Amino acid sequence: MRLLLRVPDVMVDKDVLIVGGGPVGLTLGCLLRSYGINCCIIEKHAERLKQSRAFSLHARTVELLDILGLGSWIRSDAFQVDRMTIYSDKKPIINFDFSHLKPYGDPCIFSYPQHRLEQLLESRFVALGGRLRYATELQTLEQHRDHVGVELAQGAHTSHECYRYVVGCDGKNSQVRDLMGTGFTGKSYDNRFLVCDGVLDTTQVFEARDLSQAQTQAQGHTYLTSDGYAMLFPLPGGMHRVVVDLTAESRSSAPADLEVLLMERLKLIGLPHIGFRNVHWISEASLAARIAEEFCLGRVVLAGDACHVHSPIGGQGINLGIQDAFNLAWKLSLTCKGHSDDSLLQTYHHERYAAAESVLKKTDRMHHLFTSPHPLKSLIRDRFLPVLGRLEVVNRAQVMSISGLGHDYGEGRKGVLRQSKARRGARIANLELRRQGKSVGLYEFLGSDRFLVLGYGVEGPLPEIPAFMLKHVNFIHVSADDDASAYTFCPSRQVLKRDHGIVAPCFLFIRPDGYLQEVIEMMPMFDALCEIRNFLIKNNILITGLKSRS
Repeated sequence: MRLLLRVPDVMVDKDVLIVGGGPVGLTLGCLLRSYGINCCIIEKHAERLKQSRAFSLHARTVELLDILGLGSWIRSDAFQVDRMTIYSDKKPIINFDFSHLKPYGDPCIFSYPQHRLEQLLESRFVALGGRLRYATELQTLEQHRDHVGVELAQGAHTSHECYRYVVGCDGKNSQVRDLMGTGFTGKSYDNRFLVCDGVLDTTQVFEARDLSQAQTQAQGHTYLTSDGYAMLFPLPGGMHRVVVDLTAESRSSAPADLEVLLMERLKLIGLPHIGFRNVHWISEASLAARIAEEFCLGRVVLAGDACHVHSPIGGQGINLGIQDAFNLAWKLSLTCKGHSDDSLLQTYHHERYAAAESVLKKTDRMHHLFTSPHPLKSLIRDRFLPVLGRLEVVNRAQVMSISGLGHDYGEGRKGVLRQSKARRGARIANLELRRQGKSVGLYEFLGSDRFLVLGYGVEGPLPEIPAFMLKHVNFIHVSADDDASAYTFCPSRQVLKRDHGIVAPCFLFIRPDGYLQEVIEMMPMFDALCEIRNFLIKNNILITGLKSRS
């Protein structure tokens, strides 16, 4: 009888345990459930936190959330910010204009507090059949050849469970990272910041080029002075986020003093006219720039702040983490199903480590540029940034980088301005397709862990495709001309060539996360299929399919 009772503890009947119920863990959970993976999310808090914490979603993140059908909801519910002005001693020195993104994606930053995004993702996760266990903590973790054994504590109750994989999405103080034993290298910043959400007191007199214009133009403001740094950003519901840096002398740990401290700092920086009718949330934050040495070690994987943290200047944190989830989900799904092996999962580490490393370097430079009181650095900043900001090509490159639309996984890429040719690793936008008068987004074909092959302007019908290939690849035909019986791109051929480098005829071999695996141009249909087949076999994606045919 005891042996029978112990069977559930040693049988691996669950696929993935996600530790951490924040936006990264919930996004990963939603994707895995949509792929048919049995996953569970545990969250150590007893209920969802109401503080907004992170609040800015960039264009690429919202575009990816279209794959889950959530992008349109966020676009309609978020506050859209179309520019960010940086001042030095209250004189504008650079203006990041997000209207430059219009040919490529959403021309704005979406101001959307983290707790509202978490509510949206949790509703989708539960609707997909996912299980979220609050007040549950990971105690121990032990890797085996074919599973990971964990000990979970929920109040006084302790359970021992087995999963094929464990993913740590549990933040900068990750228990999963500590238990897997990987290093978290980097540095802590000397600066501390005071973060506050509240309703602006508009009864006060505002100065020219200041907050009265920001409210009507959906604009963010960053103020740089020799006495400190302050950022003001609009939130939904008529609120604003204010962030100020604290000197060592002004730091306070008494919550009752924080509002007074905030007003003192704003006055010192030269912004005494910024006030609030009420404060919804105020807190101190310490900052660091760190990256995990391994994002994937055996059957344990890290995502989000568990494997990278950086300065919040630029608002990249939540975006970088959600993009981790999209990169990881389809690879983890194929591995769980036995359609690939751990070599595919290791590409998650290589691709996302490079992305995180790039963001850490950029945000570190911005952090020191914006917060340094050094007179020489301030002089260089104030003299050269305005000159660079007036160059449209520089402004466009900066907003492409901030938005995430300029990022790709291509080897040997030459930066965000390289947009002239569709190539391996490049982002493919959620392009509009039409058929018989009805429109559909390209990402609606990416709702599974299957690849998408888009034959654009290819003549003739598709040849008979082997069943084992159809198991992993969806095929659609897009006509280069107006053809009522086939899909056509809504944009003109010139726009496709200019913005995405798509030239007919070609085959676009698209990954489940919206990046190009390969672009096959001017090749006969059969040879193109062989190229696709060879990629799948090289990555061991057809192992199960090939065995089932023998």
